[in-house]
Amino acid sequence: MTKLLFGLALSILLTASAAQEFDPMSGVKEACKPHVCSEGYQPVPKLPLNFTSSGCNSIGGISTFRMEARHEPGLPCCHMRAACYQICGMSMKKCDDIFKKCNDSICDSIEDEAVKEKCVTATSMHNMLAGMMDCGPFEHQQHNNCGCMEKSKALSWNKKSDS
Repeated sequence: MTKLLFGLALSILLTASAAQEFDPMSGVKEACKPHVCSEGYQPVPKLPLNFTSSGCNSIGGISTFRMEARHEPGLPCCHMRAACYQICGMSMKKCDDIFKKCNDSICDSIEDEAVKEKCVTATSMHNMLAGMMDCGPFEHQQHNNCGCMEKSKALSWNKKSDS
């Protein structure tokens, strides 16, 4: 059933792509705004830092295979993407690019061809669903996790936190 749904979704995207050079991500990810501050202020993380992740369920709310969530091959990448969305000033496009590279590297590292094929199918579905998301979750995380501080104070605050 999952392979059928994946195949259908992929078929629709490829058909649209071939018909009109459709790129579902063109311009959308660039339009998503990281947390911004008024002039003289700089985005800073709200303390205490509290990164949260719902794993791969935040990408479409489904598990791509009938397996326990902890066995999803791209789960570490889903957690990394969720954390990236919460980093002040990070762009959604950059987070999603990192997410895709992470998924690719996980599957590339698998030697068993049958397991690798399942991994590629699962992570391809995650990548496709991530590409279809709007700005809402990203902007929500930026808003909830970022505040503003005067630039002069932010510079000294950053130096203290680097020590």
